[in-house]
Amino acid sequence: MSTNVTHALRFWIGPFLFLLALCLPLSGPKALVIGGAAWMLSCWLTEIIHLGATALLPLLLFGGTGLLDQSTLAMAYAHPLIFLFMGGFFLAKAMEHQGLHSLLAKRILALSGSQPRQALAGSMLATWLLSMWMSNTATAVMMLPLTLSLVKQLKGSDLLERRILLGLAWAANLGGMATLIGTPPNVLFAAFLEDSTGVVMDFWTWSSMAIPVSVILMLAAYVQLQVGLSMASSEALPKPNKQPWTTGQRRMALVFFLTAMAWMTRSWVASMIALPHYSDTWIAITASLVMFSLPAGKRQGPLLPWSIAKDIEWGILLLFGGGLALASGLKASGLLDVMGGVSSQMEIILWIGVAAAAGVWLTELFSNMALVSAMLPIALALSLAKGIPFEAVAIPLTMGASCAFMLPVATPPNALVFATGKLKILHMVQHGVWMNIFATLVIWAVCALSFV
Repeated sequence: MSTNVTHALRFWIGPFLFLLALCLPLSGPKALVIGGAAWMLSCWLTEIIHLGATALLPLLLFGGTGLLDQSTLAMAYAHPLIFLFMGGFFLAKAMEHQGLHSLLAKRILALSGSQPRQALAGSMLATWLLSMWMSNTATAVMMLPLTLSLVKQLKGSDLLERRILLGLAWAANLGGMATLIGTPPNVLFAAFLEDSTGVVMDFWTWSSMAIPVSVILMLAAYVQLQVGLSMASSEALPKPNKQPWTTGQRRMALVFFLTAMAWMTRSWVASMIALPHYSDTWIAITASLVMFSLPAGKRQGPLLPWSIAKDIEWGILLLFGGGLALASGLKASGLLDVMGGVSSQMEIILWIGVAAAAGVWLTELFSNMALVSAMLPIALALSLAKGIPFEAVAIPLTMGASCAFMLPVATPPNALVFATGKLKILHMVQHGVWMNIFATLVIWAVCALSFV
C-alpha cells in the first residue's frame, strides 16, 4: 500500500468514527461526545496530526455544536495545573540554559565510583534525579552522550554498554513518575481529579506515594541490570573532570532548591500561616518570574531569557486542555452517568490491580499521555459504579503509564537508547518483561495499602 493511501486512511479514520458514533441509538449529546472521543483517540494513536493540534478538537466539536459554550470549554485550556506544568517547563529550560543539569549529572557520575556496577548506579541515579524536574526526553538526550563517553573508555564492554543504556531509559521514565511535574500524565490526572471530584492533589501528596514506588522500581531495575557486570571489563572508568560553578549556575541552583522546597512544604506552610491561596501553581509562576528577572551575573541577561523560554513544549499544555475539555463534554452529555451504571462485583483491590496492569502494559503500545487521557474518564465511571474513590483507580493507572520497560516505541527515552544501535528489541524485552510484571505488582500493592 502506498504511503499516500496509508496517510489518507489514517487521516479519515477519525472523521469516519465520529460519523459512525452519530448513528448510535443514543441521544445527540452522548453520541456527539462518543464520536469526539473516538476521533481524538484515533488521532492520538496514529499521530496523524500533532498531539497538541488534536487537543483543539473539543473546541470544534463541542463548542461548534452547542454542547458546551466556548467560554466554558476555553477554561479547560487555562486550568491552574496547566500553569504549574508551564512553570516546570520554564524551570527545566533555565537549568538547561545555565548548564546546571549537565554539571549536576557530571558531579553525580564523579561521586559514583569508577567500576562498571558503580557507573551503572551513577548514571541511573543522575538520570532519575534530573528526570523528576526535566522532561524524560530532555534528560535522556542530555545523559546519553555523558554515559556513552564513559563506557567507550572500557574495552570490550558491550554488556555494560547495553545495561547502562537500558538503565538510562528506565531511570528517565521512573524519575518522571516521582513528582507531579515529572511527566505530563501526572499533571493531567491531578487536573482531572480536581475538576471531577473537587479533590486537590498537591505536589507533596503525589510524591509521598509516587517516590516510594519509583525508588522500589529503581532498586529492582539496578539489581537486574548489574548481574554479570563484574565480568564486563577489568578496566576502571576514569572520573569526569570537575568544572567550577558559574554565577548563573549558583543562582539557578538556589532558585531550583527554594522552588522544590516550597513545593514539598506548601501544605504545611499554608496551614500554619493561613494562606488558602498559596498553591503549587503560585509557586511555579513566582519562580518563573524570578528566573525571567534575576540576572545570571554581572552585565549578563536573566537566568531564563524569553528567547529560550519560548521553546518549551506548548503542544503538551494544549494537550492537557484537550483532555480536560473532553472530560467536560463527558459530564455535560450525561455519558458518565451511563458509564457509571455498569455495575460489577469486583472488589476495590482487584480494580486497583486492573488499573495498574492497564497502565503498565498498554503504555508499551500507546503514548502515556494518550493512554491516560483516554482512560481517566473510564476510571471515573468505574469509581462511580463501585462507590470507590476515583484516586484508587486513577493513581495506579497514571503511575503505570510511566512504566514502559519493554519496547522502543513505548517512550522517547526507550526510542533514543534503541536508536544508538547498541540494543536489540530482544534485549529490551528480555529484561523489560520482568520489570513490567514487578511494576504491576508494586503499584498494585502500594495503592492497595493506601486505599483499602
